[in-house]
Amino acid sequence: MTIHVSQRIDCLIECDKEPCCRSTNIQKKSSSHDAQICEMLHNVVYNTSEKLLETNPSFDHVYLTSSKKDYNASCLFPKACKDPKALGMQSRKIPDSRIKASSEWTRNWGPRHGRLHGKKCWIAGRSPDTNQWLQIDFKYKATVTEILTQGRPDYNQWVRSYTIAYSDDGVNFTTYKGDKGQDEVFIGNTNRSSVVRQELSPVVVAQFIRIQPKTWKNQIAMRAEVHGCPYPHPNILKTLWLLVACVQT
Repeated sequence: MTIHVSQRIDCLIECDKEPCCRSTNIQKKSSSHDAQICEMLHNVVYNTSEKLLETNPSFDHVYLTSSKKDYNASCLFPKACKDPKALGMQSRKIPDSRIKASSEWTRNWGPRHGRLHGKKCWIAGRSPDTNQWLQIDFKYKATVTEILTQGRPDYNQWVRSYTIAYSDDGVNFTTYKGDKGQDEVFIGNTNRSSVVRQELSPVVVAQFIRIQPKTWKNQIAMRAEVHGCPYPHPNILKTLWLLVACVQT
């Protein structure tokens, strides 16, 4: 099972949470702004996995020892984030203060209105370009599995395609990449009201998500929701028992 993480510790936390994870391959970063691929493995073989069948110097191999796991058991990985749910845009669990945007048409069409099934929506400024974004802050890290979007409810304006970026600090963002290392472009909407869902595979673990429109109908206008699983509160993570038995670089 593979996920995208911004910090190495997130890879170990996810492995510790999964009963079938015995070890991980963590991609080495080429810069502080790069994402890392985290491969969670069934075994403790150095630098190998379903995708990496031979030693790969661009990955560090880390395995965990834990009294909670039977390392001799045979099992298959369940789906990451076993029961994804809406993370709070439509329900307003995410408050207005944690929704931001690069620009807005007017305050009446600001980012706080960019909620799925809302009566209004977020509309970007009067000179839209491909550098616009709608940002959602989950307050703590979350595993993000799916992005849902709609257009403007009362006019023919919507986002036809977009990329996403993610961050742990709200400052340094990494654009989600496709299989060949290119920015992944997701298909958006074709009308005002239909909900278009786009699954993230691998999933993303981050506190901040940005939806970055690339093409649109008439104007950048969007309502959105994010599905996934919230991370434990940071105070709980501090007590999480992780014993790194071996780190090879």
